[in-house]
Amino acid sequence: RVVLSGAPKRAQKTWTLLQLGLCVASGMDFLGFKVSKPGRVLFYSGEEPAWHVQERLAALSDYFGVTDPDTPLLLAGEDVPRIRLNIADMVDQLCATAQAWGATMIIMEPFRRLHDVNENDSTEIAPILDRLTDITRKTGAAVVLSHHTGKNKENSGGAAMRGSSDIHSWYDLGLAATTKDGSDDVHIEVESRHASASFFDMRLRKECEYLPGRFRRMWLERVLPS
Repeated sequence: RVVLSGAPKRAQKTWTLLQLGLCVASGMDFLGFKVSKPGRVLFYSGEEPAWHVQERLAALSDYFGVTDPDTPLLLAGEDVPRIRLNIADMVDQLCATAQAWGATMIIMEPFRRLHDVNENDSTEIAPILDRLTDITRKTGAAVVLSHHTGKNKENSGGAAMRGSSDIHSWYDLGLAATTKDGSDDVHIEVESRHASASFFDMRLRKECEYLPGRFRRMWLERVLPS
């Protein structure tokens, strides 16, 4: 499966995906959902160096009490060769790495850093989407991507994703996040391309803690209906 997580800028997408990766790798619940089969996770950030992502992961691991040093989460960042999905050799190398690592999930962010094509042009973006589908078929791993939502706040769900409408009609599962200024709540609309409409919504709350001499760490908690 391919999962596309869309959110506006500065919506803590990296923190959220790291939390997802940590939960899958360690077997913890993710936002109230059971991880039925823990597995190895390959995490790639196209914007941050691996050491910074590692610091974030360490902060999250400390908060959630994950102390196993062998928690299988492989980190890569912008200080390693950049992944370009429009270059076939790079896609082949990514698949080989995931297969050698035994990854059950590949998390990459953000989508705009993974290619050099015009995401608004369906003829250019379609081959990129096909290659992402091929990655899941070759490796057997779920692929999770972060993406930015557009500036039109009237759009909701997958229609809010930036770029060609091909993106919206392509993924298996879409998570579209919206936030409001001055609020720590995040509204998530979850939809599947196999369903005619969104099949559920959920409200999350961003939690933040400042660490002495380091930086803040953030995580999400699900807000259950009262």
